[in-house]
Order: sequence, then C-alpha cells, then structure tokens
Amino acid sequence: MAKVYFRYATKPAPGERVLVVGETFGMGQWKPERGLELFPDQHLPETWSSQAPLLVPAGVELLYKYVYLSGGMYRWEARKGNRSVHTESKMMVIDDSSNSPYSRVTFQDEDISFVQEEAQTTIDESIKFTPFDSVILTSLLLPVKVRRNEEFKSGDDPSQKWIVEEIPGLWLPVLYRIAVKEHIEFRWVGWPHIVLTNEREQEEVADLLMKQYNCVPIFFNSEVLDRNFLFCSGILYKLFHDVIETQPESMPQYSQHLWEAYKTVNSQFADKVAELYTGREVILVHDYQLLLLPSFVSRRRGETLNIGLYLHCPFPSSEVFRVLPYREALLHAMLCCDLIGFHSFEYARHFITCCKRMLGVDHVCRPGGYLALEFYGRNVMLRVGYLAIEPELVREVCSESSYQSILSELRRKYEGKKIFVGIDWLQRLSGIALKLNAFRELLQKASDDSIILIQVCMPTKSTIKEDERLVEQELSSMCADINREASREAVIFSVEDLDRAHRYAYLELADSVVNSSVREGLCLVPFEYYAVKGEDAGTVIVSEFAGVSRALCSVIRVNPFERTALISAMSDAVKVRSKFPEALNRDLGYIRSHTTFKWAHQFLTDLKRARKDTKRFQFVAHGMGDKLKVIALHKDFYHLHEEEVVKAYRAARNRVLLFDNEGTLATVMKKLSGLKAKGPSARNLECLQEICRESNNTVFVITGREKGVLEESYGEMEGLCMAAEYGAFMRWSAAEGWRSYGSHSGLWKETAAEVIRAYVSRTEGSESAIKESSVTFQYRNADPDLGSWQAKELCSHLDVLLRQFMNECEISSGLGYVEVKPRGVNKGTSAYRIMQEVYERKGPIDFVLGIGDDTSDEEMFKVLRGMKKTESSLLAPGAAAVFAVTVGRKPSTASAYVTDDMEVTRLLEVLRTALKRGSEQRLFPGRKSDRTQTLPAFSIPTTPK
Repeated sequence: MAKVYFRYATKPAPGERVLVVGETFGMGQWKPERGLELFPDQHLPETWSSQAPLLVPAGVELLYKYVYLSGGMYRWEARKGNRSVHTESKMMVIDDSSNSPYSRVTFQDEDISFVQEEAQTTIDESIKFTPFDSVILTSLLLPVKVRRNEEFKSGDDPSQKWIVEEIPGLWLPVLYRIAVKEHIEFRWVGWPHIVLTNEREQEEVADLLMKQYNCVPIFFNSEVLDRNFLFCSGILYKLFHDVIETQPESMPQYSQHLWEAYKTVNSQFADKVAELYTGREVILVHDYQLLLLPSFVSRRRGETLNIGLYLHCPFPSSEVFRVLPYREALLHAMLCCDLIGFHSFEYARHFITCCKRMLGVDHVCRPGGYLALEFYGRNVMLRVGYLAIEPELVREVCSESSYQSILSELRRKYEGKKIFVGIDWLQRLSGIALKLNAFRELLQKASDDSIILIQVCMPTKSTIKEDERLVEQELSSMCADINREASREAVIFSVEDLDRAHRYAYLELADSVVNSSVREGLCLVPFEYYAVKGEDAGTVIVSEFAGVSRALCSVIRVNPFERTALISAMSDAVKVRSKFPEALNRDLGYIRSHTTFKWAHQFLTDLKRARKDTKRFQFVAHGMGDKLKVIALHKDFYHLHEEEVVKAYRAARNRVLLFDNEGTLATVMKKLSGLKAKGPSARNLECLQEICRESNNTVFVITGREKGVLEESYGEMEGLCMAAEYGAFMRWSAAEGWRSYGSHSGLWKETAAEVIRAYVSRTEGSESAIKESSVTFQYRNADPDLGSWQAKELCSHLDVLLRQFMNECEISSGLGYVEVKPRGVNKGTSAYRIMQEVYERKGPIDFVLGIGDDTSDEEMFKVLRGMKKTESSLLAPGAAAVFAVTVGRKPSTASAYVTDDMEVTRLLEVLRTALKRGSEQRLFPGRKSDRTQTLPAFSIPTTPK
C-alpha cells in the first residue's frame, strides 16, 4: 500500500470547499460529495492540503480530479480530462495547481503531516564552551578548606591568621585544579569547612578566598549545618543508594526540621549565586546536597538562567524515591535545569521513570543522540557520562620526591608479598565485610603466607560519625579474627584520609585491586590504578553494583554477595597478572582520552547548547513554594484582555463563539475513576442563553463527549449549537437534528473494539470507552510503563488489522489513551467546517472566539490562528478579530489564556451585557486595554488555579 498526500494551489470562491475525487473508495468513487476534503495549508498561502494520507495500492495508476463544493452544488476544476499519477513509492506528496495540468510528485521515506505543529527542538552543534565563557560552580564543600592558624598572635601579619589547604578527594580538588590550569573564568561557591559567627572574620576569609582562590564562601551556623548534614547523610544519601531502613530504631521519620534546614542551605546558596550572576555565566550545580538550588536561584533572579546539575551519586528507583515525602519538590527543582547529568544510563532511566510516574512527564529523543524530558513546553536535556580522572595530574604526583619516599618505604615493608589493595569509604555500602569474608576463605584454601590484603578506609563526608564508628569497630574485629586464624598479619587495616601521594603509592604496590561495594555511584580507584601502573597493571576486581563496572572492560565483574565468585576472582588474580591484556590496552587508551577536563568541557558545552530559547519563548515561573516550576510560553502569549474582546465583539456583525465543555463551561472534578464533569453552572447557562439570543451570534459547544451528555447538560437551550465527539456529530438547532461527519462504519468499529477489549483484559487499571463514532483504550489509571508498552503494541496491532479501513478511520494516541475515530474528525476540522457553514448562511465572519482547556482544543487553536495569519476568505477582509484562548497558563498554541474556569464565567458575563448601552463604564471603570502586554518573567499568579 502507498500513502498519498495532496496539495492543491487554487483560489476557490468564498464559502467553497475543495475536495479531490477519484476512482478509489477514499476519493468517493467519482462522487463529488464523498471526495477527500482538503483544508487550507498553514504553511503555504492559497494552498489546500490533505490532513491525512490516502491509502491506495502501490504500483498502480491513480486517476483523480479536483472539485469545488458549496451549499450542495459543485463544480469541477477547469481542465480537460483526469489527472493521473503512478504510486511508485510508499509515501508520496502530489503538488497540483489550478493553473497547470502537470503534477509534481515528491517521494518521502517517512510519514509527514501538514497540520501546523511546534517546530522540533534542534541542537546547535556549532556551540562550544570556551575559556572565554564564565562559570559559577556550586558544591556544598569548597575544594579548599580554611582553618585557624593556632600560632597566630595579636600583632602578627593579618595574612597569617588563616591557613588555606586543598581538601583531599577524588574529583572535587581535581576539577578545581583544571579550572585554574585552563584559565577558566570561574567562581566556586561553597562552605569553607569552618564555622564562623564573627562577621569581621567572615569578611576576612571571604576576601582571602575570593582574591587568591576564586572561591566564594557561604557561612552557616552550626545548628543549620548539623540538621542539613543529618538530612543529606541520614536520609538523601541512603535513599539515593536504594537503602530504606526498616528497623524501628533506625527507620527515618523525615523530620520537617531537617527538611527546613536543607531548604535553608539551598536558599543561602541561591542568594549568593544570584548575587554573583551578571547575565552571561553558566551555572553548574554539583550533587544531591543542592537539588533545590536550581529552583531557588530561578526565583531569585527572575530571568532565564543557564543551569546544569550533575549527580555524583546513583539515582534511586521510583519505588524507593517515592518513599520521600518531598519527592515532587525535588523533581520540580531539578527540572528547572537545562541539563542534568548522570554517571550511567541506569541512573538516568530511574530519573526518567520517577518523572513519568510522579509528574506525568515523558521523555523524547532528539537528533544527534540527545535525550530530553518534555516539561511544560521546555526540553530538559539529560546527559550520561562517567566522570574520569586526569592522568597528567597522576603523573605529576608520581614524579614528586615525597611520593617516591613513601613508595620506597612501603616496598621495603611488604617486600615479597602478593598484595591485594582495597581503598574504600568507611561505610557499610562499601561492602568491606563481604570482601573480608571472601579473603578469609581464600587464605584457608591457598595456604600461601605471602598473600596479604591492605584495606584502607577513608572517612566520608556523607556518613554520620556514629555510623562510621560502629563500622570501624566491626571491621577491626573481623580483621583481628582473620589475623588470629592465620597466625600472622594477613590483613592490614587502617582508617585514614589518604592524600594523593599515599593513595598512588598503595596502588603502585598492589598486585590486584578489589572493590566489593554494595552500591556505589562514583568509584575512581580503578581508574587511578590503571593510570599509576600502566601496562604493568594487575587484575582489578569490581562489584557489578559499582558504576565503574560499566565504564571499564578489562575488570572482573563479580556479585559480592556470591562469595564463591569473589573468592574465585581473587584466586585467579594471585595466579595471573591480567586476564584481559587486549581489553587492558583499550582501557588505558580510554583513560588517557576521557579525562576530567574532557568530561567538564563536554558537559559545559552541552549545557550551553541546552540553553533556553529566549528568541521564541518567554520563561515564567508557575506554582508556589517548593513546587515552583519554570514553563515556556510563546512570546506573543498573553493574558486575555476583556476590554479588547468586548470592543471587537461590539464592532462585529457576524460572530462565531466556540466553547469546550469540560474544564471550560463545566467544572471538572477528580473522581476515583478519573476526571468527571460536574456540568455547567447556572450562571454559565444563563449567560450562554442570553448570548445565543443575539441574532448575529453563532454559539457552539464542542466536546469529545457523546450527544447525550450535551443534551443533558444544555437541554433545549434556544440558539445553542452542539458538536459531539469532536465534531463527528453536529446539531445546529433542535429542529434540524444531528448531522454526522466522517465514516462510522460498523466494520472498523467492531474490529477496533474487539482488539481494545483484549488489551484491557490484560492491562490492570485500563478501560475501554465505546462511543457512537469512536473506540478508546484509556490507561491513565494503569501502571505508566505497562500502559505505555501496551499502547504502543496496540497501535501496531490496530495499524495492521484496520489497514483496509484507513480511508475511513485513523488511529490517534495521546497522554494516557489510544483512540480509533473517523478520519479527519477533530476540533480543528470541525471548527473550520462550522465557519464554512456560517459563511454560507451569513457571509464573512468578523469575530471568532475559541476557548478550551485540554489538548484536543489545540487543533482548534491551530486552525483559528492559521486562518487569521493567512487571511482566510471566510473572514471579513482586514477587520476580523480572532481570539484563540486556552484555560490555564500553560504551553499552548493559543494566542491568549484565562487563568481558570472562573475567568471563563467572568468573560461570559461581560459578553452577556456587552451590547447593552452604557455597560463599558460599569464593567471596566478606569481601565485601558493593552494588547501588547506580555507576562513578566517568573511572575507568580495571585489567583489560585
């Protein structure tokens, strides 16, 4: 089969419809009134296009001709004979003109649509981060720490009062050194590792750090710091590592005081960043301690900031993350960023699932391999990239004399030994106990007195000190037992904060490095081991639960809970230096090329590319408190001015008013079974009745509901016209009765209903809705992932089974539903059909108001705006006022918005009295219309939604 689209350049007479008629069933079998209707093209002037493809057999000659239809009368295009084309491709676009007998045929590889859509977001690959760009970096801790000089005395040089040192760490000081070395213009914001309450001392430290280190300190009192630390370490850190305490004494209570301290810390960071921001910097936020910062700083500055967030820890599964009472606040804050980075796709996938399940936000793939979340008109880009090391820095440390002396001493001490080295954080998640148990059995089986394990545990800033103390006692006791059983010092256990020289010396000494972590996001020790040893590197054993296990290919991946596998890997490491020499060479090349600098440069480049598009959109804040979100609205999107509507309404002589029902005229309430309409209020009904009595008004209520719902809600209201099921059925008056549009063939409906019922029976929480013209599979209350998978499979299944009916019906899908309905029936085509008939009855239209609240109304907005833009012949030349209005301030193709359905009622009351003499002063005392007003950036609505 071939899909064929038609485009016809012509100038029909006012009120005429354009159709293409031919020998196939889809083109009416040469009957003009049953032909395929064309609609004004939104992109090409004086061109009429098919909104859906015509499905015909491939490889045949297709005969057709264009016809103009008006008021039951028709006329053929002015040419002799029929037009013909050969269906040589699966996808064809036929361009014809009323002035030419020849057709231009374009072949397409993929499906296309002529319905006006929002332009797809593209990424400008030419944008690069350069040293001339300015960066504001934020992390809870500064890469340098400040301490008092205990030997300082009154009268000494003031510059000697404070001692500033680089902190130990795997990535923080390395990233700082790179920023300094590459001469990047940066400011680093964080806590300087010291509590100062004296304002003069705070100024001294701030001045010292700013002038000499490009660091901007933030000072907190000890109470806020302690509570924030308890929230970050006792709650967030465990939760992000998929740990949920179930013991009564350790089960978290999620204290509001701890949450408020976390907010306070993030708020103070936001104040400082907002103070430093000059309008040209990119802002990079590090790790889970500052997740609220993107939201808070957006609120402070009130402008479009270029913010990126990189998580140095795992992101939990949705089932774990949903335990947190503040889950939505954290997600909303993170989605204020332009770019969010993760170590691995597993963590990004967990984040995507959380957003989908808790916020209803779905992801899309963009050209160039970019992954994004569509969030209120914005694209929040996601990036996956493991943070590596800087080999040049490793070589610098290894060339220092202090390193050589440390290494010489260790070699003398452990000469002749086969050495396993473990360098881990002092916490239970490091899985050190699993490693020690496996090593105990290895000693029992090997009977080799030269095998030893050097286990160094480094204190971590993310673990509560009491927990660290208990872990240290447990591990010390286990090591003592192993040494006692072996009758020698087989395990050398220590707790120390290693600097780089000592860490690299231990790695140089190691025949094998062992990691047995239970859950670990960032693990750089294997990278450092390969950088230190080079081609002489031995076997690296890594837990499959560590992120590094997916970044390197020469390591031995083990499940640390499977003791025999861990013992076997350690036993092989004793016998063979490296099991994968070719893979080792690949890893060495990867480490040399994928440096910390390259990671930072790529991340900052992607951050610049993901910057919000301020040329086409305005970005405003929506929501209150912790759930504030940044949404994107078109530049010309504005709050509807009642004065402007009334002025145009009074001046018009032929008016069309199109209203959605649920959420616009009728209040929508949340029920257990989903959304349910309450019905229009008495005020709305009274206003509508008076508006309908105006002889120059044509008032339509258009809904996706059945005819019975409209009849029950609006009864026999005089002068009110109705369109049910998106316009498949229309009633201009009670006397005329209901007309049907589109094909309501029982064949395709029965087939679709049978297939959908089968999917409903296998999808818990879903349901089917069978209307007179359509059949719907609704899965809003089902599991989001299961419902989405079933919906995609259902679309494929229906596409095969209904292929022979594709000229009559179409398959559409949206958020939470799949629907099979008559082809070409939607609120957009229905609005155009209504205006055509109004034109035929009353002449040119000079006032159009279309208002609705949901996604189905977007088709109507596109048609109304397109008609105004192309100066449709149905509208009065140069004088027509067209208002496409959505309910709620949200991304939309409408040109204006009202805040809620209460404002809709207000608008109805205004229109009801607009034609009465002297009503202007009563309605708008002392107010002036301002059509050009746009929304202030990040304005907070005062009227609750």
